[in-house]
Amino acid sequence: MKPVLKALSVVALIALFAGLALLIRRTEPTRRESTFFPMGGIPFKVVAYGRTQEEFAADMEAVRTRVADLEMRFNRHMPASELSRINAVIPGEPIEISPDMKRIVSLSMDWHEMSGGAFEPSITPLIALWKEAGKAGRLPDEGELEKARARVGLDKVRISGDRLRFEGEGMMLDFGAIAKGLMIDEVANLLMRRGVARGVIDAGGNGLAFGGGRFRFGIQDPTAERGRLMGAIDVIMGGVVTSGSYERYVTIGGRRYSHIIDPRTGMPVENGMIAATVVGGTGAGADALATTLMILGRNRGIELIKRLGQYQALLVTEGAEGPTAWVSTGLAPRLVLTKEWSDRVRLF
Repeated sequence: MKPVLKALSVVALIALFAGLALLIRRTEPTRRESTFFPMGGIPFKVVAYGRTQEEFAADMEAVRTRVADLEMRFNRHMPASELSRINAVIPGEPIEISPDMKRIVSLSMDWHEMSGGAFEPSITPLIALWKEAGKAGRLPDEGELEKARARVGLDKVRISGDRLRFEGEGMMLDFGAIAKGLMIDEVANLLMRRGVARGVIDAGGNGLAFGGGRFRFGIQDPTAERGRLMGAIDVIMGGVVTSGSYERYVTIGGRRYSHIIDPRTGMPVENGMIAATVVGGTGAGADALATTLMILGRNRGIELIKRLGQYQALLVTEGAEGPTAWVSTGLAPRLVLTKEWSDRVRLF
């Protein structure tokens, strides 16, 4: 067992955390909590400290309004959303965009560059191709892959002032790998402006701690059934996001293919990565980085984490001798793992 990591038995850990994915101390008398279900039923949980019941009720009304507004901007599955209008625009024709849209596109461009193209919000044509292939029970042929790849590329998206345009045919943006992270950032900023001392937000597994204090987030075991934890992380400030290939996939010819597509190849990732948990920075950054690490794989992912500095990570890979947990040294002192997982840790 690694000396820098504490270990608990599976039974003790589950008993301690009661199977919850997000775990927060409940000792303060002014702790307020509320959950609502936007974005097609995703649980959006807000925990705030230092508020009266009346203040918190008003806070939650403001939060629900802000989340609904952002969903109407970023959700490409809503026909009336701002993103749906953008995706319907004729190539070369500029369209006016909101400040929120400009921000998410700009952030996406930053992460696209930092990741060497691994983070790619214009990947929708490739995702659609693989979904259709899964339904048909066959692999896409090279011609189909080439056609879909030609429609992908954030370098063909241009922003000038408050206008955006596509420079390629058949392009579509999808912010599924960053939108929830940005939304929890926006909610945290809103709550702090309203006077919330500190708190936690969890949007369907995308977590963010703000305002100081110590909060404990559970980590799903990517090799086990939902609700079984491999451990927990203590967080003071920043995002906590996990991306994985263990729940969503397509099966073709009896073989599973990950739902995570490498935009550089057009193929589902097959690099040994099972899950990536990112801690620190912003919610949007942790969200984008978690997906990026799944695409880059262990070695290049570790290089990126070391280069960025403000983020820490837990990577789970598969191998001949079973799964391995790769833990950044800055995260290790705040990480509690089950005995099963603590014996599989490698630090980087």
